[in-house]
Amino acid sequence: MLFSTIADAKIATVKGKITSPRERTVSLSMYADLITFEPMQYNVTLNSDNTFSIDVQIFEATVATLTHANSSIEVFIEADDNLLIEFHGWDLEATALFSGKGGENNYYLNKASERFKRLSDEHITYQMSHLNPDDFKTYMDKMRQKKLAFLQKVERELTFSPAFEAYAQADIHYWWAHSLMQYRWEHPFYNDLAAPMDLPDTYFSFLNEIAIKNDEAVCNLRYIYFLDQYLEYKNSKDIRYNKYGAPIREDYRGAKRFLEGKAMYYVLANEIYIKCKNKDTYSIGNEVAEFLEGCPHDNYKSLVKGEYRKANGLETGGAAPDFNLVDTNNKQIQLSDFKGKVVYLDFWATWCAPCTYELLNSKNLKSQFRDKDVIFLYISLDTNMDNWLSFLQRHNPEGIHVYAQGVYNSSVAEEYSVRGLPSFFLIDKDGNLARVPAKRSSETGVIAEIEEVLTR
Repeated sequence: MLFSTIADAKIATVKGKITSPRERTVSLSMYADLITFEPMQYNVTLNSDNTFSIDVQIFEATVATLTHANSSIEVFIEADDNLLIEFHGWDLEATALFSGKGGENNYYLNKASERFKRLSDEHITYQMSHLNPDDFKTYMDKMRQKKLAFLQKVERELTFSPAFEAYAQADIHYWWAHSLMQYRWEHPFYNDLAAPMDLPDTYFSFLNEIAIKNDEAVCNLRYIYFLDQYLEYKNSKDIRYNKYGAPIREDYRGAKRFLEGKAMYYVLANEIYIKCKNKDTYSIGNEVAEFLEGCPHDNYKSLVKGEYRKANGLETGGAAPDFNLVDTNNKQIQLSDFKGKVVYLDFWATWCAPCTYELLNSKNLKSQFRDKDVIFLYISLDTNMDNWLSFLQRHNPEGIHVYAQGVYNSSVAEEYSVRGLPSFFLIDKDGNLARVPAKRSSETGVIAEIEEVLTR
């Protein structure tokens, strides 16, 4: 989700007002994308009037979790939303009121969550363990119809955005389908039977009732879970054999054979990501090139390109990628400006709590190298330049500060394969990467690590 081009990036704003807040902070957390499942969290302090405002960079619609104290709700956000949430600090879930752009979407999301709370994963698993296949199908059909009826009732009263309409439909249909697919594993597990359960083809007739290849559903976790089960099932049923009679192992979970469109590219990107994380990239160069050439989805292409580069090229000893960014005075700053000095490079953002902790608690580290050839260079990946400037003005942290709008999709973040914040690098006097990654500024041994590079 956060790996598209700058032109595709838009802002969604989540604002709120809390009556009788339990504490002075609110957080909004989500996955950066549904391939890496890298967590992102925006932490904000309430204003004096108990209001808050969070700007989120959005490339695809997503569901986030809004948390205050020990209470939380799910929030659907998409590009250009301007959502207002008002609630009582002691009962967020029961008192949340939604207005603004995106308000009607979230009214349904939270009412549906409340209405069908008992249909938890634990409850469905219990039904899987106790019911026979036909009875379980009958039960799930009934529950799906109840959910659809409630959705249709609310739709007659409210107007949803097209993206949320697709999301809400997918959330019901693929919850239902995934549960039916999962039965063949859960029922035998709880009944001391071999798994997966051998069920007749008639059991899987429900697959004809839904769209297997659904581009609009790829941002929905229910659909992602369903795809995992579906590909496993298809690979076990539709086995191909080579000329020697041996079964052919399908590459990339059979995505190219059984899927198409965005769903296919999602699975391919996920499989390439896993190979890159495991450093299993020696044989996938052609596949990566083919993916980058054929995939029409810039977010997936950016992610695959960055992970492949990270797995193969951005290593200790290689040249540190140069960049040209602006500082707080709008002056152009390049990494090459600091040739002959050791650079301690920190990628961060004001909405990242661990980032601000490291930055504001690094005074002792900097004091150790104040009169030495060490530069502390901070690259902000904030979505909003004003937030970055305001933070620096308020706290005045030492170091050289530059700005690279775009979070993980900015060119400098891609060059350094940054997929989580904060991220640290040590660059030697010759402009080569000395530590990938470097220790955090609060981490034991960071002073010795910088000293070692300094004395080379």
